[in-house]
Amino acid sequence: MKLFVQKQKVLGSLFLIFFSYEVVAQEIDLLSFNRFIAPITFADEHLIVARTVFFTDYTSSSKPELVFFQQSFQRDLGSKGPFSLSVQLLYRRYNLLPAGSKNEYRPIQVIGYSHNNAIKLRQRLRFEQRFKSEYSNRWWYSFDFNLFPNHPRYTTRKITNDFLFDFNETKKSYENRLNVSVAEQVVGIPLKLGIQYRTRKLFTGEPLKHLIVLRTDWVF
Repeated sequence: MKLFVQKQKVLGSLFLIFFSYEVVAQEIDLLSFNRFIAPITFADEHLIVARTVFFTDYTSSSKPELVFFQQSFQRDLGSKGPFSLSVQLLYRRYNLLPAGSKNEYRPIQVIGYSHNNAIKLRQRLRFEQRFKSEYSNRWWYSFDFNLFPNHPRYTTRKITNDFLFDFNETKKSYENRLNVSVAEQVVGIPLKLGIQYRTRKLFTGEPLKHLIVLRTDWVF
């Protein structure tokens, strides 16, 4: 319990740092990303991983808004040395009420490369085909690593950075996502707590869009 309180203090401090960072007087949106992860087993083998996400906008504190519900299924196709390959099928529904709701379907392919070093550095290329009202492709370059792995005094913290490029024939957009997280056990269920800082409208010449996303990942 003491360790959990310490982790909450660490995340609280990081949140204050993000919030106090000067963003040229830009408004910062506050959102939450809550994901529930469950492996699906066949013949005692974990063949598919199911992920359910609820994404909520708390920018208007008096009226939080559920932005989307998302369900995905991932299958690891295999690995060779440090390389790995996986595929996903993702369904997202924006605005759950029938009025104004929109659907999106995404086939996803992910190529990973794991480095054999102390910080467990991993790199990934992710390719998404976004079927919605207006089709687009999205390419990701991501890396993550651990701070203080197996350290007797400090809790392990995972740092993840995602750079996204979304494009079609008529438009393109760039976004960066920086995430800091720690892991804990709550009533025997692994829980990852994180804070993510998103920057949108990169390289457009327009004012940047800033978002703070509070994340939880529950693994069952």
